[in-house]
Amino acid sequence: MPFNYLHDAALKGSAKLTEALLATAALDINERTEDGFTPLDVAAQEGHHRVARILLGHNASVTVASENGWTPLMLSAQNGHVVMTKLLIDAGSDVNAATAEGITSLHQAADEGHSEILSMLVKAGANPDTRAHTGSTPLYDAAFHGHLDIVRKLLRLGVRPAIPMFQPDGSTRVALDVAAQKGHSEVVRELIQHRGIKACAGATGGAIALNLATKNQHVDTMRLLLVAGVVDTGMSLFTAATLGRERAVKLLLQQKWATRGDRYIDSRNECHCTPLFVAVSAAAPRVVRLLLDAGANEKLTRPLSYSFNGRMKNETLLGLADNNLRYEVLDGRRATKVETNRLEEARRLLLRVEAVRAVSWLWGTTSPAYAAPLGTGGNRDASGGASRLGVHIARRETRAHSSGALLATLFRYSVKT
Repeated sequence: MPFNYLHDAALKGSAKLTEALLATAALDINERTEDGFTPLDVAAQEGHHRVARILLGHNASVTVASENGWTPLMLSAQNGHVVMTKLLIDAGSDVNAATAEGITSLHQAADEGHSEILSMLVKAGANPDTRAHTGSTPLYDAAFHGHLDIVRKLLRLGVRPAIPMFQPDGSTRVALDVAAQKGHSEVVRELIQHRGIKACAGATGGAIALNLATKNQHVDTMRLLLVAGVVDTGMSLFTAATLGRERAVKLLLQQKWATRGDRYIDSRNECHCTPLFVAVSAAAPRVVRLLLDAGANEKLTRPLSYSFNGRMKNETLLGLADNNLRYEVLDGRRATKVETNRLEEARRLLLRVEAVRAVSWLWGTTSPAYAAPLGTGGNRDASGGASRLGVHIARRETRAHSSGALLATLFRYSVKT
């Protein structure tokens, strides 16, 4: 059924027309549109609180929901109408009513960043840990959009930060993960400082959050996670190398001193590739240089996915670069001219490993370039609680080589090969 005259008056916000219609016309005050919306729904969505007050005075229902379960309170909360929301709460609206997907008014307020409305709903009895059918909570929604004030309010209310949200691929994510994915560093900082990394990181211990931040090269967010104690076991380094995220690689490699040393930089993925293989395959010469500089083993090989005369053959890094250049391919497709040039540059670096390591871009210190939270001496205090985050600035140093040895090394590789 289309709008009736009351719907039209509510949409226009005309209190005078609404009163006239209710006084003279035989209209159903709770009549629905084809989507199930009543005149009160329309007024609530538009924030026309004077019209809503008149409708409520004529016994308009606050509990009648649309076809998908939307109530007037949800529509008001979603659109940030403070006066309307208070009016509907005072009229007896169910603050915990949910749509067919399990979404409540509190979800709407958190998702849209309406902090005052969120406070009103909680004061009226809304459950701050309410979950939609996907697992989404108000905290998750606020973290996703970077609404710092709402995140703070919800944390102070004692919400559980590690409630998982189900993803279409069957995996789960928590509020920290999506905040890191979007690069909302202040939200990440608030979650960690308020609850500690163990309480808000979920089952992965922050590895997913770090990987998502790495994928989008949110270096400030990555640094916060690393300082808080998240340790990459290789997943994020592979992601950064695959995508050519130079700054992300540079930061992750600083874990060499705090994690597994050479086992980290030369770890292998499910295809038996090391990060260096991945960087060469991606034609990312600056990443190749960083990895070589950090000590990646350029002599390692990987088994090919096909055999020669029934015998498996191993492929070297130079072999990979040479084959890709010969056939002008990259990741199974035709390489562009720019990509071919980058691949050639990566190949040259593999031929000049000694020179690369003689003139370091980054390394030359045996201490971590990132530090524990300032004043703590570790990532967490003894009680396991949250601690303040801070980062020391690493010094850039060059390895100690005599000038003669350095010049000899560079001269040896000065001829283009």
